Amino acid sequence: MYARMFLLALGWRTHDPYERQSARAVRLYLIWLLVPVSMSLLAFMGVGYALTRDIRFAVALTLCIVCAAVLASLFGILRQRMPRKIVKTLVPHAFQSGVVRRLSKKYGIKKMIPVFIADLKELQACYFTCAPTPVILVDKVLARRCDHRSLSGIVCHEVGHAVLPLGFDFFSFVTIFQEAFIDRLVYHVQVKLLKRKLLVEHYKQIFGWSKEQSETILPPHLWMLVFRVCWVFSSYPGHHRREYACDAISALLLRDVVPLIVGLGIAIKGEAESLSDLSTHPSLQKRITALLAINAAVANTH
Repeated sequence: MYARMFLLALGWRTHDPYERQSARAVRLYLIWLLVPVSMSLLAFMGVGYALTRDIRFAVALTLCIVCAAVLASLFGILRQRMPRKIVKTLVPHAFQSGVVRRLSKKYGIKKMIPVFIADLKELQACYFTCAPTPVILVDKVLARRCDHRSLSGIVCHEVGHAVLPLGFDFFSFVTIFQEAFIDRLVYHVQVKLLKRKLLVEHYKQIFGWSKEQSETILPPHLWMLVFRVCWVFSSYPGHHRREYACDAISALLLRDVVPLIVGLGIAIKGEAESLSDLSTHPSLQKRITALLAINAAVANTH
């Protein structure tokens, strides 16, 4: 199904209205995915060029990092590690695991993803890409409040994260990458560049910035400022597109949007604004609107 969703997103024709709507949502997600990928590549090239003034070195550095990231992904180095306190509370959910098994067989999903009930301390479900196999976790209170059908909608949303083409969370990765790596590396680049007296005076006049202040304020390089501004305006919409795509895949797997709508309403206790636009998830109202649009599009094809 992974390959099929990718082909559908690229324009492969299908007569299934649910597949068409899922493909549309996945396509929008992949378009937004170009933003963090291109920003990461430009950041690496920018740092490499600033250090050496050699564009060939910058390109070679970027290619090496891309190859390392691909290999790390293939060998499972980037898999999530489940907190030990959650591991201790895991209880298999036989019914939902059976639902996933049947859907996996029907739609050709090669990965059998077991479903576990866990004490997540909040009403939610999540998909963990942990070794040796991915798992879906559902909060025990949420599992108790949902009936089988609405819980199936939530679980199938998490299955969507597994089959979503390029479903790795690049948006969170770039945020962590910026905080843990780029800011520190750019500081060292600044120190090297600011040894030039004219450049120091130039930045002092424009930014009020000096070497001693460099750890406490934003880096003055224009490309880093552009990186940050672009990231603010792209990160949250990108996260939202990812969730919309998984919602559409849930509707495709169950051939119905109602189970997920009911499950989402229970998960966030019916508060439409408990997940705002400044969250990694869109609001309940927007997700229900998107699901109802899928339902209307499917109804118009019959």
